[in-house]
Amino acid sequence: MAGGEPCPAALLAARAAALPGALGAATRRATLRGWQAVTMEHESTLPADAPGGLEGAHGLRGRRVLVVGASSGIGRAVAVAAAGAGARVVLSARRTDLLAEAADAAGAAGAAGAAGAAGATGTGAVAIPCDVSDEGACEALVAAAARAAGGIDAVVYAAGASPLVRLADATETVWIGVLRSNLLGAASVLRSALGHLREAVDPAVVLLSSHSVGDPWPGLGVYAASKAALDELARGLRAEEPWLRAVRVAVGPTLTGFADAWDSESASRAIEEWAAAGHLRHEVQQPEYVAAVVCDVLGDPARRSDLVVIGGSAKEAPPAG
Repeated sequence: MAGGEPCPAALLAARAAALPGALGAATRRATLRGWQAVTMEHESTLPADAPGGLEGAHGLRGRRVLVVGASSGIGRAVAVAAAGAGARVVLSARRTDLLAEAADAAGAAGAAGAAGAAGATGTGAVAIPCDVSDEGACEALVAAAARAAGGIDAVVYAAGASPLVRLADATETVWIGVLRSNLLGAASVLRSALGHLREAVDPAVVLLSSHSVGDPWPGLGVYAASKAALDELARGLRAEEPWLRAVRVAVGPTLTGFADAWDSESASRAIEEWAAAGHLRHEVQQPEYVAAVVCDVLGDPARRSDLVVIGGSAKEAPPAG
């Protein structure tokens, strides 16, 4: 599943509030205590307190940005926001129907942004399907993206997936599937993109991680482990390629489709356990808010610190170790 949504509790909370009595009133009460503001009927608008907002991403105009995992959720929001800020955006994901819709939205945002900017012209958006679990497909994606955009200045890796599975039940097949999407795909895309990034002015990479790294939620231990490895990939890039801005953005609970494939019974049990452990204490944020933070990072050459985006606010991440 594309999107890079690090925490599914927002969607699960909304579902728990709407599901019939079979899930139990206790589940709904436990969930809603942690998510008073959740609603599935939400506006796709940028919060007024977004850091810098899209105005802070003015440095994106004309930049060539590849967004992987762009068919839905945070990845889609990043692609639309970047296009609206004047970037030439290449969107990639596995689900071709949703990818086409996201590209249309990004193209419309780009045209609207150009109409409001003196002397600017719309750049549109290009969709290139890719299954990041296939190394060869990742290499082909980067080559096609560079041809379509005339180069690559920045890469945003927002692809991510996780089954809801306890470690005692996580087979090697489960582990491999999650690692291919959340880690190995990122490694393949970035390895292929480094040559193009070397030729860019202010080359940047943003990797969407999770605030649950270091405090994994029950049932999402495999996911948290994959994101911890992704964090180390970012640190390794900084150590080996100091010319490259590699920024981790650890994201908290965000209203996305991350948990769409989970069965209701397992999800309801997980919700109760998460609520009891205090994991559902943060306000749910919109993917557009996270996208604004990512665009702010991409458009500002001075931004090199890792960030935590949770509960509708952004702050620098504590140093590792």
